[in-house]
Amino acid sequence: TICNSATENYLNCVNSESGRVRVEAKRASEEYGRVLRRYPLKPGETVERPQRGEVVSSSGVLPPLDPGEY
Repeated sequence: TICNSATENYLNCVNSESGRVRVEAKRASEEYGRVLRRYPLKPGETVERPQRGEVVSSSGVLPPLDPGEY
């Protein structure tokens, strides 16, 4: 039926998008780990969180890391 087709299409879209979000979140987590290894925090130091909507980087890309840094 039309309803089943629309529901199936919707669920396929949700599955696809949630998979994309998981991949992006994993990459962001790995990138954050690389940054912390490159610029470790001093004891007692905290990380300032950007305000909602604040641009963290103009390019959104970090420079490549030297494998010897971590």
